[in-house]
Amino acid sequence: MKLTVQRLVLTPQSTCGNLFIDDALEAWTLELPKKDGLPGSCIQAGLYTVVLNNSPKFSIDLKFQALCKSINCMYLMPEVLDVPNREEIRIHWGNWASDTEGCILVGKSHQNDAIGESRAAFAELYPKMVNAVNNFEAITLEVLDVPNH
Repeated sequence: MKLTVQRLVLTPQSTCGNLFIDDALEAWTLELPKKDGLPGSCIQAGLYTVVLNNSPKFSIDLKFQALCKSINCMYLMPEVLDVPNREEIRIHWGNWASDTEGCILVGKSHQNDAIGESRAAFAELYPKMVNAVNNFEAITLEVLDVPNH
């Protein structure tokens, strides 16, 4: 499975873009503002591996537990591996850049510095990722910066 984040809008508060699965539009994305790639910034553009693994922070979330029970996911969250100078970068829900410490948030709608219907977008994305893992398919994530920026 190939995930692609195409960044589209940079503001002092956030970085917004689109998430594609194998070239099909899946969701809006929201990240921290683009600075230097270090903590407090969105991650550097590049090609990454994504795995589903345990996240103590999310395994206690009751809504996530309900989603997992419906698709038998065992509370595993998508983690973006080998991000330079970063760790615990996840793909998850949230509506504002303040909802992330550097992770990629997904949503079904977008407005200035915010995304909406984030849990619904994650609930659609997540089973596709679980299905890929269950079929022994690698998940990659390519992050592309705003064109001509």
